[in-house]
Amino acid sequence: MREQCEGKIVVVDRSPYSAMAYVQPQSAAPLLEPIISESLRELREKCHINVRIMYLRVESQEVLFERITKRLNEVRQELNEGSKDHLAGVHRFYESMMNTWDVIVSNEEQNLANLEQVFCEFEAMVK
Repeated sequence: MREQCEGKIVVVDRSPYSAMAYVQPQSAAPLLEPIISESLRELREKCHINVRIMYLRVESQEVLFERITKRLNEVRQELNEGSKDHLAGVHRFYESMMNTWDVIVSNEEQNLANLEQVFCEFEAMVK
């Protein structure tokens, strides 16, 4: 199995640290950071799995909220994704974790054309 996976890159759309942004009560978030960091260390050292985290940054909360409301459904509404206050808190969390991300990419409309190049550079970084 290990030989089949060697050299492979898997892309997921959530950071391991996302749990910290959504945990309730929010005061529990700092308790998760050492657990997540230790899990990533164990993956790297014991399983030879290197997790790299790319933050697709949308600086304008208005742009971000517009994107979210376009895909809002009942389930996402129940998760509070239709709330601007909730968005502001989650956005603050991700912005506060800048030293955690391996790569930060601006995801504003004018930069989306460059995203393929960013992924190529990211792939080279993890090899």
